[in-house]
Amino acid sequence: MSPHNLRHRVLDAIQLIPAAAQGWALIRTMPRLPDAGGPQQGVVAAAAGPALAPLRLRVIGESTAAGVGAPTQDVALSGRLANALAARTGRGVHWQVVGQNGATIRRIRHRLLPAVHGSDPGAFAADVAVIAAGANDVIGGRSTAEWEEQLRALISGLRHAGAGPATLVVLTGVPPFSRFPALRSPLRPYLARRAQRIDARSALVCGELGVLFIPFSKREMELGADFFAEDRFHPSATGYALWAEYLAERIAAGLAETISGQPHP
Repeated sequence: MSPHNLRHRVLDAIQLIPAAAQGWALIRTMPRLPDAGGPQQGVVAAAAGPALAPLRLRVIGESTAAGVGAPTQDVALSGRLANALAARTGRGVHWQVVGQNGATIRRIRHRLLPAVHGSDPGAFAADVAVIAAGANDVIGGRSTAEWEEQLRALISGLRHAGAGPATLVVLTGVPPFSRFPALRSPLRPYLARRAQRIDARSALVCGELGVLFIPFSKREMELGADFFAEDRFHPSATGYALWAEYLAERIAAGLAETISGQPHP
């Protein structure tokens, strides 16, 4: 174990009990926001120009997929991402989302995906399939080894459910706990370190399996006060719009690479 990792493990041990106490207090006092309302699917028309086949966008995951913090799904992650992709690609986008507040990657794999796949064997036939997961696993203390096991199985399940070889599968990075207004020390740095370890393992797995991993970047995406909803934990409609633009830029590049077969510059 490197000195850096050893230091992090020591800090984890020291901060475990006070961080857990803060976490329980936060759960009791944080406003419980509902999932985004409105339809769980929609269509964004193509921009004027050459007729191109519409993109099929599927999103599955935790509270950010469920749109917690936004009033409706069309201004939450999925709807905003569909609009941003349509603007960047010039193609229409047919989007669909399956999300659950509090879902871990295990629940996404064992409950959400089978529920959709069981009712429609081609439910996740898509050009882009986005997994939004990790925050609840970090909070719940999931080990990196178990995270990797579940992530591999979920990616395999997505592909079995219709996200085939031509689908660009995308995994979003764990949200940046170090910048959440609702958190304070020692809970904030404790969760941030755990998130870093999950993200590092995700990058390795995604690189091996041909999945596009898009972590949060402190340099490229500002998280001001208006990024967060009233619970100061989930994104607001403004936050989802900013995040969707950030994701869309990288997904559009990934689609170009998939089409050309060459790495995108």
